[in-house]
Amino acid sequence: MSPNEIVVKLENASLGRVRRLCDRYGYSAKVLCAVCIQVIFLVSISHAQNAESTARTEQVPITYFGLHIHDPLKTSWPDVQFGTLRLWDTNTRWRELEPSPGHFDFSRLDALVDVAQRHGVQPILGLGLPPTWASQRPGEAPKWRPGSAAPPSDMQQWREYVRAVVSRYKGRIFAYEVWNEANNPDFFTGDRHVLLELTKEASAVIRKEDAQALIISPNFTGKNTALHWLDDFLQDGGGDYVDVIGYHFYVFPDPPEAIAPLAKKVHEVMSRHHVNKPIWNTETSWLQKNTVPAGQEAAYVFRSFLVGWAAGIDRFYWYAWDEHSNISIEFTDKSNQVDAPAVNGWKRATEWLLGQWVGKCEMDASGTWACHVNGSAGDSFVVWNPSNPARYSVDGQSSWTVTPLVGKATTVSGNSIPVSSDPVKITRAR
Repeated sequence: MSPNEIVVKLENASLGRVRRLCDRYGYSAKVLCAVCIQVIFLVSISHAQNAESTARTEQVPITYFGLHIHDPLKTSWPDVQFGTLRLWDTNTRWRELEPSPGHFDFSRLDALVDVAQRHGVQPILGLGLPPTWASQRPGEAPKWRPGSAAPPSDMQQWREYVRAVVSRYKGRIFAYEVWNEANNPDFFTGDRHVLLELTKEASAVIRKEDAQALIISPNFTGKNTALHWLDDFLQDGGGDYVDVIGYHFYVFPDPPEAIAPLAKKVHEVMSRHHVNKPIWNTETSWLQKNTVPAGQEAAYVFRSFLVGWAAGIDRFYWYAWDEHSNISIEFTDKSNQVDAPAVNGWKRATEWLLGQWVGKCEMDASGTWACHVNGSAGDSFVVWNPSNPARYSVDGQSSWTVTPLVGKATTVSGNSIPVSSDPVKITRAR
């Protein structure tokens, strides 16, 4: 292969593909590849408006749409489509499941798994947060219960806890997440070596007790320290013990489009360590009040789902259907009845994306985003501008059906279509 041919291949390649090309075409190509990697990286920064994502080859599945529900036993089942439920903040952590040594109380977790299965959604469970009696530092008092953020004092107790859970729910709990927000001292006060050991031991138990269950890495949250923790975890070999990389794509107070560059950085860390595994966003919302512009709740939900998928995230768990404290996007009112604009954003996301192919998402010089969506519903573009009113150029020889995020479709003719922060779907009129 000539250098020119290599460069052509590199222009549309992810860093992971670049490295595979290097390996394929030998050492001389590696030298050129090393230079091209740097060039591609610099160009991608200086031309952010181009190629925000590459087209994905798979359709958007129902399992992409995930949710947290704090109390599914009391809250009316959500009036939206979703395929998977993350059991966290549901009083089903280690400290609740084993309140005293060897004495387990699975009554609540049994009921939660039952209700998930009854509604046809896959439950995943977060492990970790030991009871005080099992904590390495039982007197430590971070944000939650004393000692709950510390590692267990005895690794055998950790193994027995994981074994008890996994053997009981074999074939019923779809995946296990090793630890929550391991870079957040509110949830973990151990070091990278302990985290690796916890992952390694949990992995061995899960694979023995339920070989079909997926293992999600300890998840990390945020933009800076989280990437360092992920880098260390993968450098230490953590990727060998998990099936999925977990990450919390909290980008507030930035808008949903900030998910894309953060996902790119996560992919880059993974590529650096030759880890090619799915990324699950097991928790996202806009925490704190007033971090979402008034009236933009539906748009934020929809744009989060679309940008996340286009950025290479395979599951997206929203926090949370019945959350009302210090949060900007609520799906229900305080009596947990559906009465929130955000629900409209979710419904449009499943209507426009579920079962469809999402092509490349691009941002132009004016900040207008356009994502190509193709499937049984036809060939369309979903377009919006998160910052300013703008116009999106179209073929003036055609008529176009324009469907707003909320409301009915209209037929439009002309050379351009007005867009705002509320996405619209543009389809050639038939």
